[in-house]
Amino acid sequence: MVARRVRRRGVVRPTLASAIVIAIVSIVAPRPSAAVVPQGTTAFTYQGRLTDAGPAASGIYDFQFALYDVDVGGSQVGTNVSVDDVTVTNGLFTVSLDFGAVFTGGRRWLEVRVRPGASLGTYTVLSPREELTPSPLALFSAAAPWTGISGKPVGFSDDVDNDTLGGLSCASGEVAKSDGVSWTCGSAPTANQEAALAGTSGSPSVFNPYVTDADPRNSNARVPSVHGSGLHDATVASRDGGGLVPTAQMGTGSASSATLLRGDRTWQSIAQVKPMVVTANTGATTAIGVACTHYLGGDVTITVAVAGTVVVRAQAWIKLNHVVGTRDEVQLAIGTASNDCSGTGNSYSGRAAIASEMPTMATQQDVTLSIANVFPVTAGSYTYYLNGIMNFGADANDVFWFGNLQAEFFPN
Repeated sequence: MVARRVRRRGVVRPTLASAIVIAIVSIVAPRPSAAVVPQGTTAFTYQGRLTDAGPAASGIYDFQFALYDVDVGGSQVGTNVSVDDVTVTNGLFTVSLDFGAVFTGGRRWLEVRVRPGASLGTYTVLSPREELTPSPLALFSAAAPWTGISGKPVGFSDDVDNDTLGGLSCASGEVAKSDGVSWTCGSAPTANQEAALAGTSGSPSVFNPYVTDADPRNSNARVPSVHGSGLHDATVASRDGGGLVPTAQMGTGSASSATLLRGDRTWQSIAQVKPMVVTANTGATTAIGVACTHYLGGDVTITVAVAGTVVVRAQAWIKLNHVVGTRDEVQLAIGTASNDCSGTGNSYSGRAAIASEMPTMATQQDVTLSIANVFPVTAGSYTYYLNGIMNFGADANDVFWFGNLQAEFFPN
C-alpha cells in the first residue's frame, strides 16, 4: 500500500491502509569516532518507534532495510539488510545495520520494510524513505592514517617527509643549490657565471641576468610561423601598439568586459551563458477548494535571454481541518497558469493525506510539502504558479499558510 506523510509539531507520522501502521520517528546514528565505531567497520545504529494500529507496538517483528540514491524511485545502493525477530518494547527498537562500503559522500535514503515476526509473508514498505544524516556517511573516513590514504600525488606516495628545501634557512643574498643529491645554501652566481650559463661572454643583459646583451635571444626580430587563421596568425607585425592581439583575430563578435570567448571562437554575453536564480515567497492565507486554487502571491517570474531549461522548486506550509470519518487529501503542483493543478511539463506533484479513521483534531493539522517542475524555454519571460486542490475532505478551514518558490535557469 502507499504511505502518506503528515507533519504535526515536527513529528513524522506515516499512515498505511493496512493492519499494521508503523511510524519511524527517529534515526540515531553514532558519530564516527574510535570509541563508537571501530576503525574498518561500516556498521551504524538505527533506532525507531513502531505503532500498531495506533498504540505503541510490543512484540517480535522482522525488518528489512534498503538504501537508495534518491527519495523516490532511483537505484538501490548495495543489497538488502534483513534483521529478523527484533524485540519491540513500548514501540521502541534498535538494530545494527551494515551495508558495506557504500557511504562515499553521496546522499542516501533508507527504505524500511516490516512484517510481524511470526509471519513469512511479504513485507510492508514504509513511504516515504528516510534520508540518512551525515554521521554514517562519514564512516568511510573515520580515523584514516596517512598510510591509509589512497590517490596521493607523486612525491608523497612513499610516505616519507623529504621536504629538504622547506628545512633550509638561507641568509640574505644566498640561494638554494643542489648537487644532484642534496640541497644547500650558497652565494648567487657571479657575472662571469651568468655569462657562462648563457653560453656567451660579456656583461649580463638587463632583461635576463643569464643572457648577455649580445645574445640574439634578446632580439624580437624573429616572426612567428603562420599556423592558419585566428590567434596563431597574430604575428609581431600585426599586433597593436600595446603588444595585444586584435580581437578580430581571436574570434567573431564584440569583445568586452561583459563577454566571454566561446570554444567556437565567438564572443557571447556573460548574461546569456551564466545560470540565473529568481525567488519569491508569500505568507498570505488562501483557502484550498475542490477546484484548482492558486496560492495568492505564490508565483515567480523569470526572464531569460537564450534557450535553456527552467527548474522551479516550491515548498508550501498547509493547514488542514480534519473530522473523524472524513479522508482529507491535498495535492500541489507547479504550472504555467494559475488554474493548472496537473503540473504541465515534467511534473513532480506532491500530495498529503489524513486517514478517515484518525480522530477529530481540535486544531488544524500542519502539513509541509516540497515539489518541483522542469520547463524547456526559449528567450523570453515566464511566470510559474504554485497551485493546490483538495481531492477529498475540502472545507473552508483547509488553507495555504506560507510558501516560497525558486526558479533557476540553465542555458543550453
